[in-house]
Amino acid sequence: MLKRIMQTAGVVVLLVAVAGCSSPKQSGNAQSAKEKYLANARTIATGFQKELSSVLKKHLLAGGPAEAIAVCADTAQELTRAFGESRGATIRRVTSKPRNPADAPDDFEKAILEEFADLKQEGRLTAKSEYFEIVEIDGKKIARYLKPLTVVPVCLKCHGQNLSPEVTSLLKERYPSDKAVGYKTGDLRGAISIMIDVE
Repeated sequence: MLKRIMQTAGVVVLLVAVAGCSSPKQSGNAQSAKEKYLANARTIATGFQKELSSVLKKHLLAGGPAEAIAVCADTAQELTRAFGESRGATIRRVTSKPRNPADAPDDFEKAILEEFADLKQEGRLTAKSEYFEIVEIDGKKIARYLKPLTVVPVCLKCHGQNLSPEVTSLLKERYPSDKAVGYKTGDLRGAISIMIDVE
């Protein structure tokens, strides 16, 4: 069912499930609430991506790949947590090929990453692709949003196919179980995953 809905939606992948809409007025209110949470998640994702990209590029230029690896390992995790917390959300960068075990997807994220991978394989993953759903976890409604992340040239210094001996050595030392190499520009790297409590 999920794949069929995503194919029907085209470039914007959108599935929202909210129960309890029994009248046109309530339905309109629910739709308005969905749109509010979706818009908020989009704004958070865009802002976070710009912030993180700026930090990584700054350190890559200042200290090369070695410093960028250190930033990804330490600073980026804290930046991600703080950025989300300041906006009332939980943010993660998730991928099916994690470098940091903390970036491994949960079951929900894994399923969406697989759908993004299918869209990529079919040539239908675009800059507008996304996934949004309101789910219930332990009796509480949570807005869940995922935005695909694709590999850009600057990523290749630490995630590409031909890494320098220095980078290879650093990665082996810091991440002995690293899976996040061998990428090309445009490959699907993972997704920004956002969770927001629905009031």
